[in-house]
Amino acid sequence: SVPAVDWRAPEPPTARDDVGAKTERVERSIRDLISSGELGPGGRLPSERQLAEQLDAGRTTIRLILMKLATEGSVRSEHGRGYFATATDDAEPASD
Repeated sequence: SVPAVDWRAPEPPTARDDVGAKTERVERSIRDLISSGELGPGGRLPSERQLAEQLDAGRTTIRLILMKLATEGSVRSEHGRGYFATATDDAEPASD
């Protein structure tokens, strides 16, 4: 008997796969910036526009990643001011 063959050609790994890989790369870069200690606890991250330019990504992608990191507690958002690295577990959180 002849095995069943999927008549549809597989889609080439283009747009969707590339977007996922790019988003992961951008997220990893932002996490590395935060964890490097370069910013320090409470240090301000570059603006969305600067991150988008530096990481060759769209601002929507940057914004979604920053919102995810804020939900996780890695950064905090201050309306009109930007995103800030949060204090490490052994440090006191910054007060408003």
